[in-house]
Parts: sequence; C-alpha cells; structure tokens
Amino acid sequence: MAKGQVQTATNNGGVNAAPAVFQRMLERMELAADTPDDSFPNPMISGIVGILEANTDEEMWESDELAQIGGRNLRDVEQRIIAYTVRYGDNAEMISPFQASNGRKMYLLIRSMRYDTGEEFVWNTSAPLLVSKILWLADRAKLPADVVIRGTHLGGDQWVLKLKPMPQRVTSEPPF
Repeated sequence: MAKGQVQTATNNGGVNAAPAVFQRMLERMELAADTPDDSFPNPMISGIVGILEANTDEEMWESDELAQIGGRNLRDVEQRIIAYTVRYGDNAEMISPFQASNGRKMYLLIRSMRYDTGEEFVWNTSAPLLVSKILWLADRAKLPADVVIRGTHLGGDQWVLKLKPMPQRVTSEPPF
C-alpha cells in the first residue's frame, strides 16, 4: 500500500486502498451522521406535512414534489447553499462511495435557497464531487455559498455532477 493510503471496505466485501484524506473525510461524515441535526426536517415527513396542510387540490397534488429532490434534479439551478448535515441511508440499493465503518452508506442533506424563486428547500446527494466540495466549503467557513450544479451527461440516466460558483452578473448600467 502506498504512503498516505489506508484500507477501506468495498460494497462486495473486498478491500481497497484509499487516500488517507478520503478516510478522514469518511470518519468525519460518520461522526456527523452519528450526531443527528434535528434542525433538518426529514424530507419524507415534510412531504406528508405538505399534503396534510394543503388548502387546495393543486397544493395537495404538488406538495410531495420536493420530498426526495436530489442534486441530479438541480442541474443548472442557481442556489445558495446555507447548511448541510450528514445522514445514513436506509435504502440497501443506495449508491454512495461514502460508507461508514458500520457498513452503512452516508449522504448529505443540504439546505439551500433557489435564486429563481427565493424558495428555501432541502435536497440530498451522495454525488462524490458535490459532497467533497460542500465539505471543503464548510471546512473553510465559506457557507453560505452561491453555486450552481453542472452536469456532464454520460449516457442513459448517468451524469457526473459538479458544483461550480454561481456566475457573476453585471448589476449596473454601462457608463455611457
């Protein structure tokens, strides 16, 4: 095993060498997942509450649309990431490179505000490039952060998601 690497378990019971920095990130995520942040609503319960509190048929039918929104649904949406928390996945079929020492897979719940609507919402992701950049921003006290998710289409329903800074806009009139 090369310097700066540690062994990590694979999904099929094998062992891989992983960079030590990745292992430290997994350990940090596991510690956060073991300490639930109650300020983040459970997305499924939020959908149920939206249904039960709907005033119209339209509100009721639409209230569960954001219950399970993921990074893949937010390509090209300009947003401000406000905060995040780490959760364990309950779905055995969940695809995530972030596996705790107990074998459970982890993901992030992210609280954001959409710039196009001003709406605050919670979304989830285990996309490696999104998770690592959100953790990097948090480590450097750069949250909230104005960002946009960009995607590279790999074919079918497969995308590589990347977090990018939100484009700067010209806010004043030209001086002529």
